[in-house]
Amino acid sequence: MPGALAYVDGRTYTAGTAEIGSGRPMVDADARFRLAGDTKAFTATAVMRLVAEGKVRLDAPAGGYVPQLAQSPVTVRQLLKQRSGLPE
Repeated sequence: MPGALAYVDGRTYTAGTAEIGSGRPMVDADARFRLAGDTKAFTATAVMRLVAEGKVRLDAPAGGYVPQLAQSPVTVRQLLKQRSGLPE
């Protein structure tokens, strides 16, 4: 990753560049930037921690946790494996 942004106790910290090789500085807290696939591992780790704590079940319908998916048969496991068949 070319840069990082962290929000801790009401303060925003940035480091690195916004794009490899460009020298363009990392954005501030109010700017937008593309995350692409970088967040998938972090999201999966957070969900698996909830699974370990018994707060989320992998084979449960994702709609029980994500209201926008209430009518979908997709499971949490399928979302994590990117096998849900849902469009982006």
